[in-house]
Amino acid sequence: MAQVATGKNRTLGQLTDELVSLASLHATHGAMISKLYGLTSDGGYRHALKPEQPPPTEAEARFILVTVSAYLNLCIPALRERGKL
Repeated sequence: MAQVATGKNRTLGQLTDELVSLASLHATHGAMISKLYGLTSDGGYRHALKPEQPPPTEAEARFILVTVSAYLNLCIPALRERGKL
């Protein structure tokens, strides 16, 4: 979604500020998704676990899924209203 909205082939981490600006969201929304993106970088959400790491629990995985879904439900209509999607 971030790549489509911005027209740039970068990671969500690199596009968060621009996405927040395009969607006219509060800067805190950008900080929140940036922190969540960082959390999913380790711990077995987006990348393989390191041998010493415990896998995410079902509750943690559900939290990530629900939170990202809520963020998309915030961003997509805002971007559509501005002609970015």
